[in-house]
Amino acid sequence: MGRANAEDDGRAALEFAVLELEAAQSVFEALGFRLEGVFPADDPRELELWGWGLRVVLMRAELAGRAVLRLPSAARPQGDVPELEGLELRFDPDVPLPATPPRFELTRLAPDAWITGRAGMRYRDLLPSRRGGRFIVSHIAIPGEGPVPDYVHFHRVRAQSIHCLRGWVELVYEAQGPPFVLQAGDAVIQPPEIRHRVLRSGGDLEVLEFGHPAEHPTRRDHEMQLPNSRVDADRRWSGQRFVRHVTAEATAIAEAGGFEVEDLGLSAATQGLFAQRIFRAPTAGARHELAPAEDFAFAFVAGGRMQLEGGPEGVVELEAGEAFAWDSAPGRRLLALEPGAWWIEIRLPG
Repeated sequence: MGRANAEDDGRAALEFAVLELEAAQSVFEALGFRLEGVFPADDPRELELWGWGLRVVLMRAELAGRAVLRLPSAARPQGDVPELEGLELRFDPDVPLPATPPRFELTRLAPDAWITGRAGMRYRDLLPSRRGGRFIVSHIAIPGEGPVPDYVHFHRVRAQSIHCLRGWVELVYEAQGPPFVLQAGDAVIQPPEIRHRVLRSGGDLEVLEFGHPAEHPTRRDHEMQLPNSRVDADRRWSGQRFVRHVTAEATAIAEAGGFEVEDLGLSAATQGLFAQRIFRAPTAGARHELAPAEDFAFAFVAGGRMQLEGGPEGVVELEAGEAFAWDSAPGRRLLALEPGAWWIEIRLPG
């Protein structure tokens, strides 16, 4: 989930610095406030609550007691504002994300890299640089089996996808009919602001989630019930269409250097914004030339062992759960070291 921001709807927010987010949340909920947003999903440090016509943002801090009145940029006066002891004023500017040149970035598998995020989900950051705040790629896990404590929500995001790596997850989406189950290899693209909810998971679920930009507002929808009565598979959100890719039914399979390639159809659904593909190695020795990155290119080793060759970083051996982003330099190759190895590529532009 994402940031609670006064720019979202032009309203002000009162912020409180607190030592324990959950303890402070329980106090406000007892007073009749309800949770509206969490920021960020992978390591929450802000909670947004609404009640009695007031928006309150709780911020995790080492020193409690600070109060901040957050206002939209349109509220900034021309002259100086008188100071009020104990209250800080903050105006949210509309700052564009910086352009960052592509570069090589390797993320190894480390047992201590997991942290607990929204709804008790476990998160691992696969792109620590976030490319200056432009992109986030998360490895998310829900151990065991059963209901997920989620609610109907939506993301104010430019692009987002979820790819099931292991286990299964039951999801429901606005205008897409009854709930359905994603199995390993299946994926969805979530257009901006489509309402959805995670219902249940099992088989020690693991998914790969991509988002652009890295930190984006996520809002709870208390009014909409899912599934909803209106079904419209061709509906567009900000020009994008919902896509559900079922790998067992995939027919558009090509070959690239011995790899079998599944295109998830995201480029067409997002008007060329981004593409996502699955590469599978039927045998050891499959080798694929990595096209240089125009803007952003990312690979996640989803299964088996692989080897990256041809770059200035030398030969890099990779195991399942490891990832890398690369730059515009040509000549890199990915080699499958065993049959059944597979990896996922995300690329912008699509």
